[in-house]
Amino acid sequence: MDKKFTTANVLTIIRIILVPIFIVLYLDTSFYQDGFPLYAILVFLLAFVTDVLDGFIARNYNQVTNLGKVLDPLADKLLRLGVMCSFAINAVLPLWMFIVLLCFDVGMIITGVVLYFNKIYVKANWVGKVTTIYLSLALFSCFFHNSINPIDTILVGIGIGLAIVAIIQYVVKFFKIYRKIK
Repeated sequence: MDKKFTTANVLTIIRIILVPIFIVLYLDTSFYQDGFPLYAILVFLLAFVTDVLDGFIARNYNQVTNLGKVLDPLADKLLRLGVMCSFAINAVLPLWMFIVLLCFDVGMIITGVVLYFNKIYVKANWVGKVTTIYLSLALFSCFFHNSINPIDTILVGIGIGLAIVAIIQYVVKFFKIYRKIK
C-alpha cells in the first residue's frame, strides 16, 4: 500500500503529538490532581492504546506503508524518551538510564531516517515489539512513585537491556540488507 495517510499512520502521528502534551502535563504540577499526575497518565495510556491500535489496523486492514514502518518506531522512541526524560527531571529514574536510552534511540532514529531516504525498509522484529510493550509497562509503574524506587529502576533497566538487544538485532539486519545491495 502506498497511500501515506492511512488510519494507522494518522494514529501514529497522534502518538507523536501526544509526547509534548505528556511532558507538559507531567512536569507542570499545576495539572496534577491531589499531587498525582492523572492527566499525564491518561495521555500516556492514550499513546499506548494508539500504538496497539495502529499496529492492529495496519496489519489487519492492509494499511502497512513504508512511511508507517519509519513513523511507528519513531513514535515509540519519542514517547519513551519523553517519558524517561520527564522521570529523570523529576528524579523518579536515574539520569544515566535516560542518557543510555537516548544514545541508543537517537542512533536508531538517525539510522531509520537514513534507511528511509535510501528506500530501504527494515521490518520490526518481535524483540523490538516485546521491548516496546515491556518498557511501556515498566515506565507506567514509575508513575506511582515520587522518587527513585529500586524496583522501578530494575524493571526499566531490564527494558533498556531488551532495547539494546533489539538494537543489536536491527543493526545485524541492516548490515545483511546493506551487503545484498552492494
